[in-house]
Amino acid sequence: REDYKVRVDEYDFSKPLQGQQKKSFSEHWRKHTLSYVDKKGKVSLEYRPVIDTTL
Repeated sequence: REDYKVRVDEYDFSKPLQGQQKKSFSEHWRKHTLSYVDKKGKVSLEYRPVIDTTL
């Protein structure tokens, strides 16, 4: 992408996918951020994988 030139995906899409190993969830940026606020106002963040297949 032109708007985000330095990024880490699960795979290096600038190269053939054959022979590449998928990066672990913690090593790449492609995830959804979930934020929670408790009754005292404390904010916590969690992450979940992006879903690649349609329902």
